[in-house]
Amino acid sequence: MSPRRSALLGGSFALLALVAGVAWQTQLRRPEPRLIDVGPRMVSNQTAQPLSLQGANLRRGMKLRVGHPFDRTVPLTVVDETHAYARLPGDLTLPAETAQVTVALSVEGQRGRSEAGLTVVNDAGFADWTQLVRAGDELWAASATTDALARIDPATGEVTRFPGGDGPSALATWTEKDGAARLAVAHSWAKELWILDARSGALLRTLAAPAYATGLAVDPGRRLLLIAETAENTVRALSLDDGREVWRRDVLPDPRPLAIAGASVVAAGVMVFVVNVWRTLPSGAPRSAPLATVAAR
Repeated sequence: MSPRRSALLGGSFALLALVAGVAWQTQLRRPEPRLIDVGPRMVSNQTAQPLSLQGANLRRGMKLRVGHPFDRTVPLTVVDETHAYARLPGDLTLPAETAQVTVALSVEGQRGRSEAGLTVVNDAGFADWTQLVRAGDELWAASATTDALARIDPATGEVTRFPGGDGPSALATWTEKDGAARLAVAHSWAKELWILDARSGALLRTLAAPAYATGLAVDPGRRLLLIAETAENTVRALSLDDGREVWRRDVLPDPRPLAIAGASVVAAGVMVFVVNVWRTLPSGAPRSAPLATVAAR
């Protein structure tokens, strides 16, 4: 090797050593990041959950460490040195016999013991079959906690399970003019509505729809899907054919089941709210005018 090449090679190594030394010294001078608190302090594992984090010396690019038994890292959105946000994934699985666990949280670079803990409730491990509808000679049930649907044959007792999406929370069935049985599924967490073949369970279409759905009804004659949701406390009508929103109506807080009674839609909750939706304006658009509000006794 020539003396000139040896000198160039030696200079390169010296430069690399200098850069590494500077980076190491910079790292040493940085104050240690700490996680101080988290909100909420208890979450469910049935869907992805947002977290608000309070700490010290937080920096962009850091990750949240979720301790045993999950041992995961989650990206942080750092607002400033003391505030950040994160979203826990929806697949924090626990054994069925475990009701809940409390895990330690920390941020990357934190060497001291963490001051923040998070309790994860194992809702995903416990089915909650609270929705039940009839479709011809069969029944369909939904469990929002385990993201599952079940088709039940009462004559034989046979139960077939299907994926239900992210928190199936409202069901409705109807029969098309050709005799085909259909099942509509609205969700707590996903902003979508599924339309399934009620005999086979095959997913036929997915429509955009509000999340936090609590009630669902279908008017096949007028080709409308009616959804009650609790994020904005509305009842909305979607076209059964193309999914567009036809109308929406603000109702009293926390609407729950829906029912169609002649020319009215009834939303039940703390109060029973009756809306006449079939009166038409001069433009031909449906009018949603409240007819009565009845105290539920």
